Amino acid sequence: MDDLEEFRLIFFQECQELLQSLEESLSAVESGNYDNDTVNAAFRAIHSIKGGAGAFGFDGMISFCHSFESVLDQVRNNRIELDMNMIKLCLRSKDIVADLVEGAQSGNSDLANIGTDVLAELAYTLEHNRAPAAGVVSATGGASENSAPAASAPQAVVETPASETFADDEPQERDVIITFKPEADLIRAAIEPMKIIESLYELGCLNVEVIDENIPDFE
Repeated sequence: MDDLEEFRLIFFQECQELLQSLEESLSAVESGNYDNDTVNAAFRAIHSIKGGAGAFGFDGMISFCHSFESVLDQVRNNRIELDMNMIKLCLRSKDIVADLVEGAQSGNSDLANIGTDVLAELAYTLEHNRAPAAGVVSATGGASENSAPAASAPQAVVETPASETFADDEPQERDVIITFKPEADLIRAAIEPMKIIESLYELGCLNVEVIDENIPDFE
């Protein structure tokens, strides 16, 4: 077993623990016994799953967790009311995350088609600062008749430089500057930052500069 496969196994093991934590937090919310720590625990669980998914390129999982995480962030900052519609949406979202983890673990390469209806409801919630009632948002992300328009699912935006013209004998190269700032719990999420850096060597010459101003003292 190579290192990457070992990290994948660790990631999926930690996902099960994080999903259990998420289940407990949302169950407490559903029963009415919750506080800021409970919502924060749910937020951290999704945030950690999203971080691990990013290391392995599980784009569908990243997209969904990002929307779910954004909604939970609005809830914990009191910008979205945690009413019954919101609680139901969180529970449905938790189930979709579990399905995405299972799909990724089994080798499903089409994660983007899992939970599209719930993803549309999360997008609606972010736009309107409230969770939709049942049936307000369709599976395609559109609002039902006589309802407010729903937000479309968030899309990744990639900015590319303008095309460059090269002489026939000029090497077609360009410099790319990448700033990578790992979060404090990166390794806890089974992500080895050196693996990311090593993979960049396959793309060409690589110069790495460490910005160590935020690294804590050894003790």
